[in-house]
Amino acid sequence: MSRAWIALLHFNIHEAFMYHPLFFLPPVVVIFMLLKSKINIKFYKIFMFTMAGAFVIVYLYRMFIGTGDIVVFEPQNNILFRIIRKLNL
Repeated sequence: MSRAWIALLHFNIHEAFMYHPLFFLPPVVVIFMLLKSKINIKFYKIFMFTMAGAFVIVYLYRMFIGTGDIVVFEPQNNILFRIIRKLNL
């Protein structure tokens, strides 16, 4: 998502959406969190659940169905496995 915001700062909206299609939602969620006391609690919970679900759906889609050019699932290359490999040497 950082790359999406950097692309947006360079006025490249298409590239920003390619990096993460929901990059514009975190500020909206923060605004909702700040206004929680002024919003109907039922609407607030539905909104937050929907936002969390949208992010999970995008993540899972990109991990398992996507082209693999942005989100790559390679657990053997994560930091934990790298540390374990270094310690086993």
